[in-house]
Amino acid sequence: MSKIAVSIICLGTGEDAKNLRRCLTSITPYIDGIFITLSGSKKEIKETEEVCREFNANISYHNPTWTVTKEAYKWLTDYLEYKPHVQVGDKLFLFDEARNYNFFQIPKEYEWIFWIDTDDVLVDGENLWKLKEIGDQANIDGICLRYIYRATLDEKGKIKEVLIEHLYLARSLD
Repeated sequence: MSKIAVSIICLGTGEDAKNLRRCLTSITPYIDGIFITLSGSKKEIKETEEVCREFNANISYHNPTWTVTKEAYKWLTDYLEYKPHVQVGDKLFLFDEARNYNFFQIPKEYEWIFWIDTDDVLVDGENLWKLKEIGDQANIDGICLRYIYRATLDEKGKIKEVLIEHLYLARSLD
């Protein structure tokens, strides 16, 4: 029987501990393993590490950055005729590298990966296993889910109107 892992990259500072607790509370009943990569300064992530341990998450640490060089800045301004919103010497977080690093922390026994951000929650999570079973039976590689960025809620917390949404993809690793 295949397993579902949840994949999260998290800075770990500010409101992240509170948001991560809310996020994990919404998803942990429906997954088999939690894999979190923390990218913040070790001095500032203690509270978030405690939340990770509370939920028995597998924790890794990775903070990939790229420093804006004079050559890169010149290329953006000269070749692309684009005025960047960065300065030479700025450090930029490499989100794609952090996500890939986090994915590689997940053992092969987890055939499905569900990724989510710390400020997100999973709604109707009981359907996640049904979707996984359909995916396994049909031998498909991915499932697209509805991802709502902004919505207005009614007095009971139910979605009343969706302002921004897109499809979210979950992928099997076999």
